[in-house]
Amino acid sequence: METYAIVPYFPGSIVDSTTLRRIGDLAEKYNIKTIKTTSEGRIALYGVMKRI
Repeated sequence: METYAIVPYFPGSIVDSTTLRRIGDLAEKYNIKTIKTTSEGRIALYGVMKRI
């Protein structure tokens, strides 16, 4: 099964606590198992399934 990675853009790579909580909530809701920081200072969500 094909999965995708999502890397949201955060200006200046600055994220507040509310946004981090929302990302965590979305990861739980959509069963995203892997979240990591990239070398560019972004947050990447891996293993996102395509929803039809």
